[in-house]
Amino acid sequence: MSNSKTTREDSICDMSDLVTIGLSEEGMRLITVLSGEGGLFAQEIDAYRFAIALALAHSIDPEQVSIEKRQTKYNVGSLDPDRKIWEAIRTLSDTSELPPYRKAERLAEWGIQDLHSRLRLGQSVRSLVEELESL
Repeated sequence: MSNSKTTREDSICDMSDLVTIGLSEEGMRLITVLSGEGGLFAQEIDAYRFAIALALAHSIDPEQVSIEKRQTKYNVGSLDPDRKIWEAIRTLSDTSELPPYRKAERLAEWGIQDLHSRLRLGQSVRSLVEELESL
């Protein structure tokens, strides 16, 4: 059950967190390939959310992911209107160094790159889903 009450600690974290999040130039290119006509996802924002989930499932440390030439893409209110991504990251990782949405951005970067590589190498969506179910 989710606790929707905002604590003082949450408010302090929010002040240092991102309002808009994005990807690297390469990440922007890859999310376009993964989305839209002929892509795996109908909308880029869905690919972004899935990429975050993929990285979380693989226990990726966002502090080890760098984003070069960062470009903003989504307002966090559009990406995460119910703050479930924020809550998942707060629950699954230490946010003392990086606030949740800064981590989400790095997780998405890793996830987009990984997903694109897997599909390019011929991994089926079915095998990817089976892999994620086993984690």
